[in-house]
Amino acid sequence: MLSWIQSTESRELYIRGLKQIRSGVLIILVASIISLVAAGLLFLLLVALVTPVQWRVVTEVTPGRVVPISGGNTVTPRIHIYRVEDSLREFFNNILKSPNVLTLVAATVITLLVSLILSLIGYWARLVPGARRLGRASREFTTASTLIWIGYFWGYLTLLLVILIGLGVLAYTIVTESTIGILTAIIGISVGFIVAVILVIIGHIGLIVLAYKLYEFEKITLYLIIAILLIVVLISTLTGFIPYVGPFMLIGTSILSFITWILLYIALGESIKRAESQQVPPTPPATSQIPPSL
Repeated sequence: MLSWIQSTESRELYIRGLKQIRSGVLIILVASIISLVAAGLLFLLLVALVTPVQWRVVTEVTPGRVVPISGGNTVTPRIHIYRVEDSLREFFNNILKSPNVLTLVAATVITLLVSLILSLIGYWARLVPGARRLGRASREFTTASTLIWIGYFWGYLTLLLVILIGLGVLAYTIVTESTIGILTAIIGISVGFIVAVILVIIGHIGLIVLAYKLYEFEKITLYLIIAILLIVVLISTLTGFIPYVGPFMLIGTSILSFITWILLYIALGESIKRAESQQVPPTPPATSQIPPSL
């Protein structure tokens, strides 16, 4: 029983917040499915591309530099390293020459963009505002609401800016053929990515706190399971940076995260049913004191 709901306003805020979070979870689930399709297309794209981007080393003869040796003279070769922009240009030219590969690239980019847009809608337009409503309904949800807002709003905003700036710098670097630009872009993108990851982790911790608080109020065991799974997802995500083992850990983490979102969607539905069936006792109207008759 939701005995902590003391007014109709708090009850309405609580229900609207739960519904917003639940719709956001549904959008995130759809985005996850689309991102899985995008990952499959990306794998096919990598298989289809024959020419990898790599550094090429060849030797060429330096004219006019003669070194005397016993039995005659010879010329010394000089090692020339092709810049990575040359290979990148050749790489993109090969893509443009193949219609099938170009179609695969377009399909991959479109699915990635759709997945990204849906994810941002799920977080920014649903999950974060829903958590903020729960924070207004009860002060017990204030900490979780703040962490979710900091992490999932500012974290994903930072990540989006890093991606856009990185793509712009990469295009500029290819056009200007600047090796220094590549190094600068890598350093800047790495710093921005680290900041974004830290913020998203804060949001993930806020979601753990929210699930546990809902378990305390609702006494639905599924919320406790969700909180534990979210902790496991967080730990396994951090192990994704381990060489060799990391990619396999990330695959398992993605599957576990998808299952956690499904369980959260189910648990929120049960909470909404409970809250809608909960009757808040009306406040008795103030009555004026009638003086006794003489």
